Amino acid sequence: MENRLIIKSKSIVLLEHIIIAVCAIAAFFVLLVTLVGFEPLLIVPLVVFAMQLYFITVFCRKYTFDETGCTVEFLWIKKHFSWEQLKYFSLTKNDNPRFFFSDTYGLYGMEFCSRDIDRSEFIRKSRKESMEGYAVWKHTFSYIFIYFYRNQQEYNRICYYPCNMDEFLVKLMDWGVIPHQDIEEFIHKFEVRYNLPEFNLKKR
Repeated sequence: MENRLIIKSKSIVLLEHIIIAVCAIAAFFVLLVTLVGFEPLLIVPLVVFAMQLYFITVFCRKYTFDETGCTVEFLWIKKHFSWEQLKYFSLTKNDNPRFFFSDTYGLYGMEFCSRDIDRSEFIRKSRKESMEGYAVWKHTFSYIFIYFYRNQQEYNRICYYPCNMDEFLVKLMDWGVIPHQDIEEFIHKFEVRYNLPEFNLKKR
């Protein structure tokens, strides 16, 4: 078995953002012709277009995890974070039932950051904000997140960075990133500690 894990969002994510971006540009030119005297409204499709490009940079990267750390790739840009550089990483869970995040509601994931963040404050303020929201609005270029699945049904619910939970956690144990332990026990410990002020695997 290859001693690394490559994780990417599903191709539908890129396709959706490209379609919206193209529609925004088309709307810009239509409005340019039809809205004579209302030129300030032209900023709306341009903002939508710019947002889609930004979302593509956040949600369409490639993560390669191995025993040395995580390599983040987007187009020709590549950055490697060693496990020592990832000052924060934690198992997490999507407890946000709002519409935009409802597909992954109740699913586990894992988040990493090269900054020593106190995510607990952000969670309390945002009622356990989703990892997608945190990636967009906080530490965009130093924050990494993946969603876990354990069966096909859960996999079908995930668009952003799906990864097999058991395979990933076993790899982390084999690489010495987290202690060897039973996965179900690991999850149980997380559930017990989840509502504590801070839960950071790096500070176990």
